[in-house]
Amino acid sequence: MRVRRLIALFAFLASVFPLAATASAQPLNFVVIQPGQPGSPQEAQPVMDAIAAYVSEKIDAPVEGVYFNELPAALEFLQNTPPQWGIVSFPVFAVHAGEFAMTPIASSRPGGEQKDRWRLLVPHRQTTDWRNLSGTIQGTVLYEPAAAACLLFGEMPQELPFALEGTRAPLQAVRAAARGQVAGVVVDRLQHEAFQALPAAGELSEIADTGEIPTSPVVWFAAMDERTGRLQEVLQAMGDDPDAADLLRLLQTDGFGAAAPELARWRFDDARCPR
Repeated sequence: MRVRRLIALFAFLASVFPLAATASAQPLNFVVIQPGQPGSPQEAQPVMDAIAAYVSEKIDAPVEGVYFNELPAALEFLQNTPPQWGIVSFPVFAVHAGEFAMTPIASSRPGGEQKDRWRLLVPHRQTTDWRNLSGTIQGTVLYEPAAAACLLFGEMPQELPFALEGTRAPLQAVRAAARGQVAGVVVDRLQHEAFQALPAAGELSEIADTGEIPTSPVVWFAAMDERTGRLQEVLQAMGDDPDAADLLRLLQTDGFGAAAPELARWRFDDARCPR
């Protein structure tokens, strides 16, 4: 009887502890999706490898990462090779969170700020009302037109009197707007600060803005598990870790904080703006 009990105990322990070990050893692969940002996936891969090595060491699990700045390729990757977590632009989250079961678990802090703000700039004296514009408006944040249209104008793209066009050349877009070659340009907070020193900035006026909106969130795909909390702890501690300083600089963030509560409201699950 005692032998049978020991066998049963060993069987129970073998059924529990290997599962725990397997869970911790499961890959914790990630994706960074930032449409309109410079570079290429190949050029960004060393940065992804460095992030993967950092997270892997902290969590003791294999980690691999990939980068996309082209939206179609990113969406195809999510469809065919779903990762465990990722850092995605706010517009990508707003439009695709429901489709890919994204749950925000942290937020980036670009420039140390907790919020972003987009501004529509047009040539001086052209108009003070965006409803009077026509033609094309460009910006790096416009690769998801539905998100941009709702955030800036409270309307869906097809209801606007102009077209929204994503561009990977924000400086050229600002200059084109100043020359009147495009109807306007949309810039985010960091771009707006950087462009203030340009001569073209003095030739543009702001006629619309989003107010404060979330920065790029860190998201978890599908059902969360014990690794989710461990990853949150690692990410939110990076700002105080000297070994993470170079990684954060490459990611263009001063660290990671709690996920913005309002992210839950900005999810496009149908063909209308969230209210």
